[in-house]
Amino acid sequence: MMFGDMPYIIDLKTDEDKFDYLNDLFEEIYFKDIEERYTVLLPAVLRDLTSVLCSQKQKDMT
Repeated sequence: MMFGDMPYIIDLKTDEDKFDYLNDLFEEIYFKDIEERYTVLLPAVLRDLTSVLCSQKQKDMT
């Protein structure tokens, strides 16, 4: 499952459209909500940190 389980994704044809939709969703809902709720002083740092954390591959735990 490359793009998650968002219902609207099924209607989008290209991977680029799917990526743009999810990126906009993340930006408009999650970041906006967090920034307003917690008065984030450095929103660029929040975005950079989120990007780094989301791009890290999960390591196997033994």
